[in-house]
Amino acid sequence: MYIFVRKLNAIIVYLLILMGVGHVWADGSTDVPLGHPVYPLLDRFAARGQIEVPNMRPFSRMQVAQMLTMMRAFENELGQIERRLLQRYEEAF
Repeated sequence: MYIFVRKLNAIIVYLLILMGVGHVWADGSTDVPLGHPVYPLLDRFAARGQIEVPNMRPFSRMQVAQMLTMMRAFENELGQIERRLLQRYEEAF
């Protein structure tokens, strides 16, 4: 009986750890607050027709990361400040 209880406790602890790790992985899809300064940069690129920006906000962190990756294709058309912002946001997302 004692061995059964120990194994059961070990399984419960293992499952709790997995649930915690799953929560950490889910953080990649949390929403970016509407006041975040990445939105004006994304809007600027969308206005130029260089990327498509979804209508529904807030964007998830994953959506922002994908849009920033698409923006990298237009790196030669960016000014120095835009390049720095793009690099900063790529590192953040």
